[in-house]
Amino acid sequence: MHVGKPNKNALKVLIAAEYVGVEVKCPDHFELGVSNKTPEFLKMNPVGKVPVLKTPDGVIFESNAIARYGESDHGQIEQWIDFASMEIDLNLLTWLSLRLGLDDYVASIEETSIAALKRALDALNTYFAAHTVTILTKPGNRTN
Repeated sequence: MHVGKPNKNALKVLIAAEYVGVEVKCPDHFELGVSNKTPEFLKMNPVGKVPVLKTPDGVIFESNAIARYGESDHGQIEQWIDFASMEIDLNLLTWLSLRLGLDDYVASIEETSIAALKRALDALNTYFAAHTVTILTKPGNRTN
């Protein structure tokens, strides 16, 4: 698992792993702010956040998805659900709340939320460009 200094998200994963009896190994020379900005790391998590877990099924990011990985086969599905909530929904809600007058307008907060939203959407575009997505339109009918 790739993590920086222990933080709440890393601890969440490590506690869940210990609870289900799974040993998690962390790279010896991972430096937060450096290692997670490399092209190799960004291939694992396109927004450069930690933790990231390499599994036999592929890479999983988002701490909740990683924590649930040991108990289900749906870790990658969970990661994208969490990604949508934390990277898209949250930033979109922040931006719209400012624009609709639901919160006091602060330009720096708006700029930060827009930048984070663009980063998340770019990450999705990159992922979808490299992966085929099957959409179920009606029972029995599939569209690629």
